[in-house]
Amino acid sequence: NTVVPAVKLMREAKRGGHIVMLSSTGGYVTAFNRYMLAYTTSKHAIRIYADGLRHVLYPESIGVSVVIPGFVETRMTAKQAKQGVQFLGMVSNDDACERIVKGIERNEREIAFPAFLYLVVRLTQTLPAFLKDLMMMFPIFTAADPFSHMDEEIKKDVDHGLNED
Repeated sequence: NTVVPAVKLMREAKRGGHIVMLSSTGGYVTAFNRYMLAYTTSKHAIRIYADGLRHVLYPESIGVSVVIPGFVETRMTAKQAKQGVQFLGMVSNDDACERIVKGIERNEREIAFPAFLYLVVRLTQTLPAFLKDLMMMFPIFTAADPFSHMDEEIKKDVDHGLNED
């Protein structure tokens, strides 16, 4: 864990500081497939850890923010877009960086963007479990999954890796 040594240094310096952790809007949703399961679980854990750490470190003037981006323009999203994947509320790198810096300056607990996607994923958390289960039966709710096309692609990569000497 890289946070513990950073906290130790901040405590020794006695000047406060700020820790920023990276999660995702995926940390608020249930995984739609096996590729998202570990991802969404780890992003949820980061969010919860950061929130607890914020409370623990507050008396020492050490701020903690967790960045919760939706989709950001990267090589990965560019590759998937070429394969026909559509991303809801894609944010440019520059916009993401600007939002993160402003959030750190304001000592925001959660630096989330885009706002409407964050709102949607937070609202889904208020639904009763049976409604969430019901939603999974309709393709409109799983169509936005950027990993849904990966079965064949990952199978090829795994097969290729297994066949390498």
